[in-house]
Amino acid sequence: MREKRSYVRLNIPMEIVCSFQENKEDNIYAIGQDISLGGVRILIDRKLGVGAILELNMTMPFFFAEPIIVFAEVVWQQAKTRETSAHYETGLRFIKINIQNKKKIKGVLISAVREILKKLDRAVIDEKQE
Repeated sequence: MREKRSYVRLNIPMEIVCSFQENKEDNIYAIGQDISLGGVRILIDRKLGVGAILELNMTMPFFFAEPIIVFAEVVWQQAKTRETSAHYETGLRFIKINIQNKKKIKGVLISAVREILKKLDRAVIDEKQE
C-alpha cells in the first residue's frame, strides 16, 4: 500500500487549543499525536465534520515558549475507545501557515530526527561493546 502523505510525521509532545473560524469562543483542547510540515494528528473529545476549518494554537514546551498558530482543515476523524477523555483521533491538514511558523515546525522536526539518530548511534556503539 502506497503512503498518501507528502511529509513524514514524527511524534512530538504538544498541547493544542483549537477554535472554529466562525466562533473563536468555542475552544477544543487537544493532545497532539504527531506532526509534519503538512499537518497534525490530534486526540479530541468532540466529533467534527470533515472539511471543518480550525485555528490551531500549538504549544510545544520542549521547543518554543511561544505557541505556533496555523489554520487547518479536518481531513478525517475516527472514534477511539480510550481511558482518557479524548475519544476522536483527528487528522488535520495545514491550509494557512506563515513562513516563520513553518520554519519553527521544520526546526522541531529536525531536532527530533537528530535525537533519534543519536539514540541509534548509541545503540550501535552499545552493541559493538557487547
